[in-house]
Amino acid sequence: MLLVDDMELSRYTRPDHVASVTAVRDTLLGDPGLVCVELPAGSGLILATRRREG
Repeated sequence: MLLVDDMELSRYTRPDHVASVTAVRDTLLGDPGLVCVELPAGSGLILATRRREG
């Protein structure tokens, strides 16, 4: 299980930070081997775990 913090894009003003956070978000949320949920708490949380096969 992975918990990633500071994923709320509105927290960032520098384009390089926005790009980095966007890349992490897209990688996690787009991975078919993971089940992810965005938790609208604090600074933006993403909780991810491996998808169970079978």
